[in-house]
Amino acid sequence: MRVVVRSLIFLRPTGCTASDPCRTSTGSTVLFTAIARPNRPELPQQQVQFTVQRRSGSTFVAVLVQIVNVGSSGEAQLNVTFNTAGTYRLRANLLPTSVNANSFPTEFEYYRVP
Repeated sequence: MRVVVRSLIFLRPTGCTASDPCRTSTGSTVLFTAIARPNRPELPQQQVQFTVQRRSGSTFVAVLVQIVNVGSSGEAQLNVTFNTAGTYRLRANLLPTSVNANSFPTEFEYYRVP
């Protein structure tokens, strides 16, 4: 019998909700850090898929999908520069490995750029 373990992922910074998005200025850069668990040397290297979406009318459209390797600290980082005014949302997901299932995606973090 094979047991598949679902990975866990946490995204920082956090607290930017749809009803109360974080505000940042045009041209500013935010460093997002995804924390992956479990992360041990004997496990295959994990990868995080970051997805950044921008509101277009009443829907959100992907403007960036980036896969980043998780380092030995269990973290993967992505700098996002907000060059255009609008409302954005970002989340992260751990991709599956040979021993771990993919994670559930993180909650969306929302940003408003005036």
